[in-house]
Amino acid sequence: MRIYTQLFLVFLFTFKAASQHTEFGISLNSGLFSFRGPSAEKVTSLNLSDINDDSYTNNPYGSKNGLVYGLSLRLQQITKGKLIYNIELGYENLRSKILINQIFPYQDFGTIRSYKATGKTILSHHFINAYPSIGFRIKLKKYSMDLIAGTELAYCLFAYEKGSAKNELGVRYTSSKNRSTIRFDFRPRIQATFNYKEYGIYTAYSNGLMNYKSGYVGGINECYSRIIRFGLNYKF
Repeated sequence: MRIYTQLFLVFLFTFKAASQHTEFGISLNSGLFSFRGPSAEKVTSLNLSDINDDSYTNNPYGSKNGLVYGLSLRLQQITKGKLIYNIELGYENLRSKILINQIFPYQDFGTIRSYKATGKTILSHHFINAYPSIGFRIKLKKYSMDLIAGTELAYCLFAYEKGSAKNELGVRYTSSKNRSTIRFDFRPRIQATFNYKEYGIYTAYSNGLMNYKSGYVGGINECYSRIIRFGLNYKF
């Protein structure tokens, strides 16, 4: 966490040196998260095990959107020329989704068979994010619009999958497995915020640069994060 503290102090010093006024606020964040790249898929299978709690999703990296939620603190400096220096620090749960259409049961003698199934797996990544960025403010009478761009520095606390699927007889099978593969992700991000008095609404788009399957072997192993965000801002 030292890098986030140092980054915050550098931005704070820059703000004081070049600022006209300071804004401090809080954001409630939501949005849609999914994976992109050759290894991201829409459907996969659930692989069962004879050991309790050791069943797993064959490929949990879904290209279907899951819901994002989080909370962040924001510090901004606005210069006379309406230039914005922005820093945000917060927590987010990024959730992707993949559908399950097959179940592979545990095989005692190595025979391969599968059963049709319906279900889904949610893969959750819990991150601490720092978002330094710059931009400019457009005044629109009583309103204003902020356009900013930067790169998120994200530290993964942990990740896990929760899968659930039913076979043709209605029997339900589940999976719960640790899926931590990376520690850091770096995501270029653009954002637009519409402000009225103390309140604001925003939308943003991020593309991750780190491969979440970099430690895998065999076949093509490449997938990256993709986030469409929207949220509510309040400034004190």
